[in-house]
Amino acid sequence: MIKKIFALLIVVFCFVYCKSPTEPGANKPEFIWKIYLDGQATSGFVADENYLYFQTSYSYGNPDHLFKVSKDGNEIKKYNTGRGATFGVPVIFNDMIYIGSDNSNGCVYGLKKNTLELVWSKCGFEWTTVLSVDEAYLYVTEENKVHALDKLTGEIIWSVEIFGKNAYNSKTDEERLYFATGSIHRQDGFLYCLNKYNGKIIYKKTLPYIEERGQWGGSGTGVEIWNNYVYVPSYNCNLYCFNKNDGSLVWEFLADSPMETPPRVSDGILYVGSLNRTCYAIDSNTGKQIWSFQTVGSIKRDPPQFYQNYVMFISGAMLIFNKQTGDLITDKSARTGDEFGYWSVYWDKDGKIYSTGYEEKSQKNVLLSHQF
Repeated sequence: MIKKIFALLIVVFCFVYCKSPTEPGANKPEFIWKIYLDGQATSGFVADENYLYFQTSYSYGNPDHLFKVSKDGNEIKKYNTGRGATFGVPVIFNDMIYIGSDNSNGCVYGLKKNTLELVWSKCGFEWTTVLSVDEAYLYVTEENKVHALDKLTGEIIWSVEIFGKNAYNSKTDEERLYFATGSIHRQDGFLYCLNKYNGKIIYKKTLPYIEERGQWGGSGTGVEIWNNYVYVPSYNCNLYCFNKNDGSLVWEFLADSPMETPPRVSDGILYVGSLNRTCYAIDSNTGKQIWSFQTVGSIKRDPPQFYQNYVMFISGAMLIFNKQTGDLITDKSARTGDEFGYWSVYWDKDGKIYSTGYEEKSQKNVLLSHQF
């Protein structure tokens, strides 16, 4: 009898206190270290084997910086880019790193990756400077224009007029350059596909302004390329899948609100978020929803991150799901008792999670490391 009562007490205790792997708060990543930053770092990460690179925006009188931080948190370098918003993430090619900054004279910088020593800079771009790089050129988008620059000197090789603003890193695929434009009040935006060697527009597809769905047309985020498809989230609430070769529409998915999350594909599933706080997993071939989850903050700017069988979204909270089922594994947020809010994240191949955000109590900007 006593043994039965004891067993029953254990069951009751675990029902109240134990967490299954699919409940919020289960399997929380272990905190490793914290570094205070002198600006808000909301624009995302790029990384190599040993270092993290990210930009901070003007905050409380501090100028913008490109940060280089070792993955153990012990080494910090930074380069002052003046004052201005940052869009997209830095890009790395061989021993160089490239950044853009929308300061008073919109500049692009080419720096030595190891030392952050300036090699060249080129200024005079409008509204924003967002980059991508490959073996041919460095590609720069600004309002109503796109350019190819020589990676070693910053010299402009070609320039082409477009319509609208691209707000996230473009993508190259074979001989082509892909990006989306929008952010013009009550105007259509476009998916652009260009020849990356000469800038010739191969096709452009309209991402229409739909009055009843908002104030903007086009897209305010990045594209994803997978197999023969290119995926574009839009302000009109549609997620579009086009044939990457000829621009023909393959399918479209209607989300619950505009989207500003760069989409990413893993194991044939496309992951994207909406401004109405919803995380989506969608079949990349058919456009059919596999699962969704609504959280407490908008999903925007930072692309989903992957590790093994998990996917992570950032919404002020750090949310980790089973990729296939959508079961919630971790919810790190103020409402679950966490002491940080999260802006951007990088999930490394060893399971370490590097994130930028802020302390809830002090509101200081931070760079954090956790082990999943």
